[in-house]
Amino acid sequence: MKKMGLLKLAGLGGCVAALSFHEKGRNKKLQEREENERKMTQYYRFLNRWLILKQKGDSVIDFFRENNYKTIAIYGYAEFGQRLHDELRGSGVEVKYIIDKNVDRVWADIDVYGLDEQYPEVDVIIVTALFYYEEIEDELLDRVKYPIISIEDVII
Repeated sequence: MKKMGLLKLAGLGGCVAALSFHEKGRNKKLQEREENERKMTQYYRFLNRWLILKQKGDSVIDFFRENNYKTIAIYGYAEFGQRLHDELRGSGVEVKYIIDKNVDRVWADIDVYGLDEQYPEVDVIIVTALFYYEEIEDELLDRVKYPIISIEDVII
């Protein structure tokens, strides 16, 4: 009789543990989904601001000219980095090079540097990775002596 009670109790404990494990996995998926939604919302708002800027007849070029930035580096060459590079072509603001952690996956008509390389001097580095700006800035601050700014500061 006691053995049967212990077996039932052990089985019940196993079920509780399994449910707890399942719930943790479910919570993790929910957190990942919420994080992705937050990122997409930020991307949407950022792109909307860039489009409004364009529709008003303004351009990111104005930002660089107003701040006397003639040579820049773009950190991150996914969609935002590519669009920024495209917009600056022929503007008199020279994109000297790109910095990207996935150097082997970047196809560009200018030099591409990895994270641990020495970078030629520029007037400013524009970080296009919206969610990782602080981390990237911290990483670069010890390595360069020129400003590091987020693309969000360019698209005001």
